[in-house]
Amino acid sequence: MVGLFVLFTNLQAQAKSGLENYNLLGRGGSYNWMPVLNYESQTGGYGEIRYNYEEQSTVSLFVGKKYKMKGEKDFTITPMLGISAGNFSGFSPALNTDAELGAFFLSAQNQMSFSFSDQNKSFFFNWSEIGYTLFRGFNAGVAAQVTISGGETVFEPGFLVGAEWGKISIPVYFFRPFTPYGSVLIGIKVQPTLKG
Repeated sequence: MVGLFVLFTNLQAQAKSGLENYNLLGRGGSYNWMPVLNYESQTGGYGEIRYNYEEQSTVSLFVGKKYKMKGEKDFTITPMLGISAGNFSGFSPALNTDAELGAFFLSAQNQMSFSFSDQNKSFFFNWSEIGYTLFRGFNAGVAAQVTISGGETVFEPGFLVGAEWGKISIPVYFFRPFTPYGSVLIGIKVQPTLKG
């Protein structure tokens, strides 16, 4: 693991703060609201607060550091450690990776969440997406979620479309769209650069 970080350097940029708001609409009228507030320092320090993300009525705090690959301005990894309280109480080591290769973009979020009270509530979660910027301000691609919990694996493939206007983006995800278990996730992200 130490060898991996030798290839990376601390980010040197302006500080950023952001708000992400996701709304999950499931078949049968189920609804879940998931806000995420994040902050990234000039030196790559990263933190976020989530609600309803790991579980309903659960608040989580994640902290970590964002690293950029030397010589590759568009590839970052962010190792994090999180703690959750509410319907799910536990801790979560996590790793996010992001890459942009011309008009293509790739990202993956991985986390292993360990329950403090019930080992059967512990789970592994992965969210991955690959997309392409079709033209300025509009992108599309494929996405998938994988959750492993209690010996059961749930795989949810889907596709995404998104629009961007400056520091505002609206991604829309369609998971298992042609099945009775399909859902739609609509997000709005605002990420201004902070002066300082």
